[in-house]
Amino acid sequence: MGGTTRLLWDPFQDEDALLQEWYERMVGPAAAVDLKAYDDYWEHFWTVRIQDSDWF
Repeated sequence: MGGTTRLLWDPFQDEDALLQEWYERMVGPAAAVDLKAYDDYWEHFWTVRIQDSDWF
């Protein structure tokens, strides 16, 4: 069951724990840290940095 489906089933779950499980299942425990860093970079870009751009 995917993370979104799990949250729809039980919206009180720990979102960070679900993301960590997803990272590990996608690329393995060793690379999960790098995938999380990549995800965090783009999350920050699209929610914070983009607002200061001329494009926004």
